[in-house]
Amino acid sequence: MRKRRRGRGKVAIKVFVPMDGQGQPLQAGAERGTPSLIERRRYTRHRFSCEVEIHREQDIGMDAMTFEIGEGGMSAATPNILTIGEKVEVQVAGHTIKAVVRRKHGAMYGFEFLELSETARRRIRDLCEGLPLFLSMLDGL
Repeated sequence: MRKRRRGRGKVAIKVFVPMDGQGQPLQAGAERGTPSLIERRRYTRHRFSCEVEIHREQDIGMDAMTFEIGEGGMSAATPNILTIGEKVEVQVAGHTIKAVVRRKHGAMYGFEFLELSETARRRIRDLCEGLPLFLSMLDGL
């Protein structure tokens, strides 16, 4: 006599998709500065590729290349080694901005902006308005 194994049947998966007022699915980060259930960031990210300089405390600057930016931070690749939690200064959009390294994947680093002045925030916001949304690293391919 064969025993029946549990867990071999079909499984129903329910997916919650947030809707707007007209019953249409919301896009991730659809409203600037408003987190959605899909996107956990406070600010939308935008494709942005330019050379920037990153400075450690009491250190010579290191070159990096950005991939995306938003009012809350940016990502950039550099061959130099940084550690998560390390505080740096990033020169971007005509401002020197204090930031902390929040994530690392290979040579790619995610930076959260700290102590962002209102002038720098406004400049980044204005810059982002003219840039396409960043969805993933495959976005530009």
